[in-house]
Amino acid sequence: APATPAPAAGARVLAAGVEADARTRAGQDTGPDA
Repeated sequence: APATPAPAAGARVLAAGVEADARTRAGQDTGPDA
């Protein structure tokens, strides 16, 4: 988890979206984004 308290939640959501997108492109079906 990021060390910055305020934007941490938003950054986490953004990172999760990027990660899900990368997984989808890699061919791993991981959820609603896929």
